[in-house]
Amino acid sequence: MPSDSGRLDDPSIPGEEALYRRLANAASTDFVVTDPVTGVRIPSSGVFKTNDADGISVYLDSVLSSAGLQPADLLRAPNNAVCSVRAEAARTNGLGVVRDPWPSDADDPTHPRHGAHALITGTSQLGPKAARRVARSLASNSTMVLDPGT
Repeated sequence: MPSDSGRLDDPSIPGEEALYRRLANAASTDFVVTDPVTGVRIPSSGVFKTNDADGISVYLDSVLSSAGLQPADLLRAPNNAVCSVRAEAARTNGLGVVRDPWPSDADDPTHPRHGAHALITGTSQLGPKAARRVARSLASNSTMVLDPGT
């Protein structure tokens, strides 16, 4: 359902819901950087930048869990990683979260993980400066869940 800002948001997805995002290449600084203070690898803002007008592809923890799946089931290649951000972090930044199960463009459409697919919406309505600010905010509110680089 549209929110006041015109973006789509599903209020049945609670703010505390973990949204998992698969990172294509954990070796790339476009996706993972090392915190200079702690030395811990963290998601970069590039994880939350997209040119896809539909939004940022994520997976709902509650749906994965109810299907007996884990974040590891999101991995497609040895260099993939998975990070997590709460739905509330998207909403705090003026974005929405909607269910998008069984996306038609999945290259392995029968894998059960796709039942948990969702989108962070509203990114296409942002200008370049706002998009960078929101991507940085989402990255700072996210954590690495699976990282082959550690």
